[in-house]
Amino acid sequence: MVFDVLEPPHLFVGKKKQFFINFSLNITTMNQSMKLFYCLFLILFVLSCSTDDGGTEMDNTNTTPEPTPQETFGNWSPDFTNQTSDFTQTRTGSQGTQQTRTINVTSSSNTTTSTEESINQDINDDGDLFEDIEVILTTYTGSENLGSHQITTYNVTEDNDMGMTIGNNFYSFSEGYVFDYGEYDEYDYQNCDPIYNFDLYLFSEGIQYGDDPSNTSGDNELYGSGDYIYFELWMDQNSFKLGDYNDLLNNYNQRYNQSFTLIDDFDDWYCDNYDCDSQDDDFYQIPCNELILGSSYNSYDINVSTNNGDYIEGGENGFNFTEGNLSVNKDSNNIYTIKLTNGVNENLLPIKLYYRGYIGYHNTDSSKYSYKKLKK
Repeated sequence: MVFDVLEPPHLFVGKKKQFFINFSLNITTMNQSMKLFYCLFLILFVLSCSTDDGGTEMDNTNTTPEPTPQETFGNWSPDFTNQTSDFTQTRTGSQGTQQTRTINVTSSSNTTTSTEESINQDINDDGDLFEDIEVILTTYTGSENLGSHQITTYNVTEDNDMGMTIGNNFYSFSEGYVFDYGEYDEYDYQNCDPIYNFDLYLFSEGIQYGDDPSNTSGDNELYGSGDYIYFELWMDQNSFKLGDYNDLLNNYNQRYNQSFTLIDDFDDWYCDNYDCDSQDDDFYQIPCNELILGSSYNSYDINVSTNNGDYIEGGENGFNFTEGNLSVNKDSNNIYTIKLTNGVNENLLPIKLYYRGYIGYHNTDSSKYSYKKLKK
């Protein structure tokens, strides 16, 4: 048999007291822990609310499909640089899509006249710069606001060679001279304003103006052998006049209601109907003002020989230009441009003339009476 040993009363009382002390301490400790737990709970609750909201947004972001990136395109090709008609442009996008469009090209042009010499370009590759040309500036404009570009082209309007063309034959010129005979003062024109006579000669190599070695007179004159053309010009000033000269045969035809092409034919008709020997019929009774800027007794000669010292006066072959004109112009460098259009010789062969160069000048001692070369 086992018997429990009872503790003395004072020991029991002490242990009980100690128990309450420890219990109180435990209660105090628990209260502090509860406070700490409560605080942590509140913090975690607040954080959990915020985390839930943020989590919802993140969830929404993660669950929404990403949008497809927008496709970008480069420049259209080809560029509008020299196209003169409609063309197609293409371009490719960043995702491989290819686009095309049609560009409509419209044009407008402006035409001006010029010369090869002015643009310093031999358009027809004939070795000279004498041709008359037209300059065509064409502006091409592209649709879709592509702007415009310009192209310049040239066309030869008159193929000029330095010389005269008679039918199919060409004769070159290298020099020219004007001979000033001063005022014409014959009887019928004493009551007119002064009229002045200048003779224009254009000639080839082989003919020159100066002291003919075969002539002992020592006078300057035209001499040599070659080709030449001659115009007897009339004007209202005592210096060589520039401009467009008409064929006086036009004036004669109008005055007498005729339609002659050659001066010789008119001479024959005139002398059959009028007194060719009368001084009253000088210049076929053409009024003074109708002589101005006119040319009479035009002539030319081929391979003429003047080594005998004779002055080159007139020529064997007469011609007229009733349907054309003779133009005489000079630039700032004193270079003359002389053109004859629509000339016709005695055999009805066409004659045209072009000359560009310097013109010599000689003032003769007295006026001449050379215009009247009638046959009868």
